[in-house]
Amino acid sequence: MEMTSSTKQSVLITGCSKGGIGDALAQEFYSRGFLVFATARNLAKIQHLKDLGCEILALDVTDENSIEHAVQYVTKKNGGVLHYLINNAGMVYQTTILDVDISAFSQVFATKVFGVVAMTKAFSPLLIQAKGTICNIGSMSTYFFTATNGAYAGANSALEYVSHQMRIELKPFGVSVVHVICGAVQSNLHTNRLLPSMSPSSLYYPIRHLISQASNPSFIQENIMSSSQFAETLTSKLTREKKPAMVYLGSGLWVAYLMSFMAWCAGWLVGVRFWDLVSEGPMGMKALKGIVEREEREKEKEGKKLV
Repeated sequence: MEMTSSTKQSVLITGCSKGGIGDALAQEFYSRGFLVFATARNLAKIQHLKDLGCEILALDVTDENSIEHAVQYVTKKNGGVLHYLINNAGMVYQTTILDVDISAFSQVFATKVFGVVAMTKAFSPLLIQAKGTICNIGSMSTYFFTATNGAYAGANSALEYVSHQMRIELKPFGVSVVHVICGAVQSNLHTNRLLPSMSPSSLYYPIRHLISQASNPSFIQENIMSSSQFAETLTSKLTREKKPAMVYLGSGLWVAYLMSFMAWCAGWLVGVRFWDLVSEGPMGMKALKGIVEREEREKEKEGKKLV
């Protein structure tokens, strides 16, 4: 007998634009017979999921009215229950702190942290009714303290803490919370990132090419986990009877483990300055220091000539 909307297990996934992790997860859950609510800010980017058979919704996780509309739609469509909420929406914004656009920096946190909290709060009655599961997609960037990545890594670090808080607080109501540390996965996240061009007036302009090279994700796009493989593995873990508290999934995670271990070991000697050493070469900070010192010497010489 074919399952109706009211008898199917349901999942709502944020950030399902074509070519990303959310897209792959929506297709994987749908293939397993779930009622899938695939969402994105732009419906045109998820039309292919509607053609597949998923329910699609325009959803901006930073907009309370948009979230409330989604709650009403899911409630009406699925009888007031939601079995899985996957908070996947996110954005990448890379620049130096001195060149930062505060509104863009804030938007990263609004999407990855405040949006997750707002979605969880709004959908909690449906999740509690279903004894459901919340899955928050984080990143291994949490373990790297490097230049230009403060917004993305900072938001994901905050999200991990929020996930732990959620897990503790929602457990009494039968709701499971799973936090995912996502390694390198083929997706459109970096393709759609905010990487502003550097102004010639920037103090970092002399090393712009080094920063651009270090921020360019093309070197991790080869031999990495496909989004479909990621989705298949994660879906299997989420649909187990006993949910894991943490999931580490994706390519390159061994680098995060190694760097974290090295940082811990180095901490006994140099503390967090270990990451200063890591960033000096690849990010061009050592080269910039040399440029600044050379300019200061030249200014000093010019000053002596004028005297």
